[in-house]
Amino acid sequence: MAELIVRFVFEILFSGMAEFLAWIGRVIAHATLPLLTAGRVRVAPVPGNLIVVERWHGMHRLTDGSPVMGERLAAIVGLLILAIVLLTAAFAAASLRA
Repeated sequence: MAELIVRFVFEILFSGMAEFLAWIGRVIAHATLPLLTAGRVRVAPVPGNLIVVERWHGMHRLTDGSPVMGERLAAIVGLLILAIVLLTAAFAAASLRA
């Protein structure tokens, strides 16, 4: 019985943490990717009146040819951007101390 409860709690914690990290990555990607790509790459979901042609690898296209980054890929890219910013801040703080 204890194993069942422990497994349930760990599954809830890990899946909840994964969903939360994916949400943070998507929010960061929505905020930064249009700035980094000068508005060329959009992040899914796009407005309802646009039609997206989906691909398997996460980079989709609109019918006019504009690239759209899927939600999963956007979450990964957003977390990578966050990691780069945090590492840069940590190295900058360390260099100020020395």
